[in-house]
Amino acid sequence: MKRIPVVVLAGLLLSPGMAKAGFSANFGMLSDYIFRGFFQEEATAFAGLDYASESGVYAGSWVGEVGQGIEYDLLIGYNDSVGELGWDLSYGAYMYSDDFDDTYREVNLGLTYGGFGLNLITGEYAGFGNPLDYSFVSLGYAFDSGAYVTVGSWGREFEGSYAEFGYGFDFNGLDLSMSIIGSDDMPVSQEPVSVDEFGETIKNARFNIVFGISKSIDFGN
Repeated sequence: MKRIPVVVLAGLLLSPGMAKAGFSANFGMLSDYIFRGFFQEEATAFAGLDYASESGVYAGSWVGEVGQGIEYDLLIGYNDSVGELGWDLSYGAYMYSDDFDDTYREVNLGLTYGGFGLNLITGEYAGFGNPLDYSFVSLGYAFDSGAYVTVGSWGREFEGSYAEFGYGFDFNGLDLSMSIIGSDDMPVSQEPVSVDEFGETIKNARFNIVFGISKSIDFGN
């Protein structure tokens, strides 16, 4: 699956677009790299560069380790708000080196109201010559304390759902976070997926705890 670290994206999933106009950068590490319920890699380092305009148009790039090669992502979008209702429409392309995975392309509509955030995503996976269509829906809530909860589910030619609870805070200019991710039908850890005698996945509950540390730099206008 497409990979952007959950602890980094927790804020973006609940608040569309970029917070300030101008360039910004981020870099950090995750104890485990999990995206939308899919385990990707242990001890991942990542970095990103973003630009946001005062008009609401923004663009971003992100690179991260995925064990066998590098993931590199490109994103462009537009966000705005009316009162407490915010909305964001973006297009993303997610690519990989060394044949770790094939390209994902998707369109994401994000809506926020107060602390609630809803994401509606439709995409296509290149599948090494066998393309697949997928959808993804997530609903989350961000508390003023820095805690958040998110539930998400895949659809169309992908399947699976998960739940996540996390907490993030600032410590001397560093963003620290911890999240607990659980699923009964998705590999949220590197444990091998159990199968029965007929080759069907055994839907046993699985959980993972992820720690993250990152630093953001705002270059302003």
